[in-house]
Amino acid sequence: MSSEPDFGLDLSCSDDVDPHGATVNGYLALAQALVRRLDTAAGLLVGDTGGEYGRSLADRLSEGATAGELDSEGSLVRAQFLADERVRRATVSLVRTGEKLTLTCRVVSFDGPFTFVVDATGAGLLLRAGSVEEGAPEP
Repeated sequence: MSSEPDFGLDLSCSDDVDPHGATVNGYLALAQALVRRLDTAAGLLVGDTGGEYGRSLADRLSEGATAGELDSEGSLVRAQFLADERVRRATVSLVRTGEKLTLTCRVVSFDGPFTFVVDATGAGLLLRAGSVEEGAPEP
């Protein structure tokens, strides 16, 4: 995994589309695509007639979801990740601190494993960190 995998080219979209039209590829493109799944309410993606794309974590947090309800979010986030054809396996751990939910995501793509961290609040999501796990065992 010494070079970036070919996950396609996309507009950079950490929290919104880059105003300068910057593009991303490789693991960052995949991580951003997965985070967009968590920042889009089900049924809002054009062409998603089944309402299967998306799980708005910000909406869940702003609705005042209980700790018990948030415990089930990990499996729902994982299901969103697995719906992406580039993802073979995924694990998600959630830690709630006050009004913030931190997700540590470990994804195995067809090119290998990588991790990223997402902070979710009622105001939105922030892709905070990521790393490629060279030679790491797959989850």
